[in-house]
Amino acid sequence: MEYHPSPSMEVNLPRVTTALIFVSALVFVLELFSQSIINTFVLVPSLVLSEPWRLLTHLFLHANTMHLFSNMFVLFLFGSYLEGIIGEKRFLGLYLSAGILAGLGQGFSSAVPSLGASGAVFGVVGMLAMLRPRMIIYVYMMPMPMIVAAMLYMFWEYILINSPDGIGHAAHFTGEVVGVICGLYWRWRYMRG
Repeated sequence: MEYHPSPSMEVNLPRVTTALIFVSALVFVLELFSQSIINTFVLVPSLVLSEPWRLLTHLFLHANTMHLFSNMFVLFLFGSYLEGIIGEKRFLGLYLSAGILAGLGQGFSSAVPSLGASGAVFGVVGMLAMLRPRMIIYVYMMPMPMIVAAMLYMFWEYILINSPDGIGHAAHFTGEVVGVICGLYWRWRYMRG
C-alpha cells in the first residue's frame, strides 16, 4: 500500500527565503577560509562608483556567527511569511532593493566599510508590519503588534544612526523605511476595498 500525503500535510518551504539563507551560510563558510572574500566584496563607500557590485555582495557577508545567525533567524521567521503573501519574485525584489538602498544609506552616514543582510532583513520587517500590522510577535518575551515592534525598532535605529558602536544603524533604518514604503504601496495597490 502506497502512502500519498494529502495536500494539507505537505510542507512547502519558501524557496527564495531558503535560498537566501543557504547562500549567506555558504558565503560565511567561505569567509572562514579566506579573508580576501570580505576584502573583495564588503561595501566600501568610497568604492561604490568604481565597484558597484559591492552594493549587492555585501548583503551575503557577515562579521561573525552571531551576526549571521541573528539575520538569518529573523529572515526565516518573517521572510517565510512575507514571501507567502507577496510571492517569490516580489519578495526577492524587496530583499535586494532594501539591502542595496540600506547599503547606500549606511554609506552616506559613515565611510566605514559595512557588511551583512541586516538592512534587507529590516526591509522585510518593515513591509510585513504594513501588511500584517496586528500580527502579534514577541519582543524580549513581550507580546506586541507587529506594527508597534517595527516602529519601535525604526525609532531606535534612527536615534543611534551616529553612534560609534560599529553597528550599521543607518542601514537598518534605511532598510526598514524601504520596507514600509513598499508595504504601503502594496496595501494601496492590492488591498484596497
